[in-house]
Amino acid sequence: MSDENVQSAQNGMISVEIPEKTTVDAVETTDKKEPSDFVFDFHPLGLAGKKSEFELTPRTIQWNKENRWAQYTPLRSFRESVELYAERCMLGARVQTDVNRYGDYKWLTYAEVATYVDEMRDFLRSTSLEPGDRVVIYGRNRIEWLIADLACMAAGLVTVPLYDALGVDNLMYICELTDVKAAFVDKRHAPLILSLVDVVPTLELVISMDPFDPGMLLASTGALFCERHNIDLRRKDDSSIYNWDDCKSELSSFAPPTPSIISALDYGSVLIPPNMARFSTVKDAMCPYPAKGPVAIEWNVALTRGKAASSSGDFDMKPDDDFTIIFSSGTTDRPKGVPCRCGALVPPILIASGNVGLGNNHGSPVGEPQHDVILSYLPLAHVFQRSVEHMCIWRGDAIGYYSGNIKMVMGDMAKLKPTYLIAVPRVLMRVYNAMQAKIAQASGVKKYLLNRYLTQRSGQVDSEFEFRKYIKPSPLGNKLVFSKFKATLGGRVRQLWLGSAPMDSKALRFLKVALCVDEVFEGYGLTESMCVGVSNIRYESNLGYLCHQVPGMEFKLASVPGRYDANPAQEHPKGEVCLKGAAVIRQYYKRPDLTEEQIDDDGWFHTGDVAEVTYVDGQPKARLVGRLKNVVKLQQGEFVRLDAIDQAFECGECPSLITVARSTEPYVVVICTVDISQCKASGLLPEDGDEATVQGAEFKKALIQHFRTLGEGKLKPFEFPRNVHVTPFEWTPENKLMTPSMKTVRTEFMSQFSDELDEMYHAPLV
Repeated sequence: MSDENVQSAQNGMISVEIPEKTTVDAVETTDKKEPSDFVFDFHPLGLAGKKSEFELTPRTIQWNKENRWAQYTPLRSFRESVELYAERCMLGARVQTDVNRYGDYKWLTYAEVATYVDEMRDFLRSTSLEPGDRVVIYGRNRIEWLIADLACMAAGLVTVPLYDALGVDNLMYICELTDVKAAFVDKRHAPLILSLVDVVPTLELVISMDPFDPGMLLASTGALFCERHNIDLRRKDDSSIYNWDDCKSELSSFAPPTPSIISALDYGSVLIPPNMARFSTVKDAMCPYPAKGPVAIEWNVALTRGKAASSSGDFDMKPDDDFTIIFSSGTTDRPKGVPCRCGALVPPILIASGNVGLGNNHGSPVGEPQHDVILSYLPLAHVFQRSVEHMCIWRGDAIGYYSGNIKMVMGDMAKLKPTYLIAVPRVLMRVYNAMQAKIAQASGVKKYLLNRYLTQRSGQVDSEFEFRKYIKPSPLGNKLVFSKFKATLGGRVRQLWLGSAPMDSKALRFLKVALCVDEVFEGYGLTESMCVGVSNIRYESNLGYLCHQVPGMEFKLASVPGRYDANPAQEHPKGEVCLKGAAVIRQYYKRPDLTEEQIDDDGWFHTGDVAEVTYVDGQPKARLVGRLKNVVKLQQGEFVRLDAIDQAFECGECPSLITVARSTEPYVVVICTVDISQCKASGLLPEDGDEATVQGAEFKKALIQHFRTLGEGKLKPFEFPRNVHVTPFEWTPENKLMTPSMKTVRTEFMSQFSDELDEMYHAPLV
């Protein structure tokens, strides 16, 4: 970056100067005998040739003028937004009317949320907790989650968010490592947290975000033991609640009684009083813990006590202070703790607010948000969703939480009607595949209209890219075609925000066309960079490429000796993605070995991702092509790129797919799920095909041929699979095949499908 642009980035301002187009000759090179790094000098974010809408807002003008970005903290952003948008809807959730039935969204305003934050802050500060203590937040996305997050900041506490589907071993590891003092939990996770009393003696306080359930605290006595031994202690009518009667029966018949089991059995009747809520602490209600154990309290009781406590105001947290420790999903090893400082959120806010047009009054019904609104369903324990919600707070937007069941997300969207959708490729590919299936099944006049208006709209999108201006679809086309597509996401989505992993550019362009969104925003980042690094800009025509640095960040490709050459003199420089800047971590939590391994002496964070440079109109654009660790050397010595193969085979017929290779074998194989209806629509399956048919040799042969067609021109001959295994079940974080951020865990497939892999490698080739 130029000195001027670096200074602009440090000040948190979005420069609109567009440098001259970069050419290969314009980039400095080092000794030609040694591979050098490709350092990008992209122009900063903002609409090409004019100021972004964000820069023209009074609030941003004031912040830029006073250089207030240097003093930014998430809590200060929230407090200022409360002053500016007090009566705006901020947080909403659907009202549960029956089992698995939910009504409309009910909203809290910014002012109401601030009151709850103050009460919870004052309660926390009235306890023995001290600034800097670590506090776990363990549960699905919900209103209480964000209030707890803000209250902890206001009390000077450091949050440790945990994934909803975190395993017991990783839970113990994280809680021990961070010496947690308190925890916010929901009813599903309270038993596990409370069972850690012997493992994590520092745990002093547990705040239940749900009312205490009879038996919930009691069952925690043996819950950890039972999780370790795969004993199911859950009710048949509600799989999320532990029940003492089931617990007692299972524990009695399991094994020779251990002291903890005997204790649980002996005190069973005492531990379940008729009204647990009347006890103020666990010690009051639970006889087995007279001398130790955390205090447990309900959310509403904590708020009441906070309201009665004397208020000392917010803790003065500085931009350089850590406000959270986010743990990675752990696809290959133990989760890694990433301490995030307050100032690291400045680049994410700049990228969202500088690259996304501010919306207002989208025709919402009275009593609902009259401004932009998002649906919160991606895990808040992941940096992507967490950063997005703080961006929304800065912008004064509304956040509606999903109902807790990922299978009901489409119903939540229909009720909420979000104006911009935060998504990962796996979610958007499902939307894309569903639309493609509808088009394939259409006939006659309907198919003619679909093709006509989709083609017309595609031409309009090309004009948008050329003139950098949103063009509305024709009224008739919108009524006959596009309104139906848009209805799948609630009908009001005008922006798609994509993160987590690369997505097929053809599918992404189709979604922009069919949904009539004015922006598809792709970004690249990691937990270690607060989810930011490089992105595209509004009206970017080259979907799938990342071509603009985030303010305050630097980006380069580093050569990998013997594998990748990032020398700018190459036609297509390729290397490891490295990031440096305001959002990048300084060190891993209590892991100096990892810090030394991934952050070099010049401050560059080595991500392990591999990208390739392509020049478009003289401008370098980066495209992610894989992971350093996902390259396997086959038996004959060829290197295969597993990520590239996965991307080449993305299709509606196989919603989930992973390529597997053993270095002791001569070829790769594929494990996948299939969408039977999509396979029928494309002709891979006959109309009478079913679950049994997809396990047959004929279908697998057709599927392998389908992969060959998809990979033609993209893959090398030895990268095509020679066998395939179709799984009859969905891949989820619960069965450990996916991370909470919906990435495949390759090591789990190697382990869980060991027998199937043996069979594929020893069976006749398909």
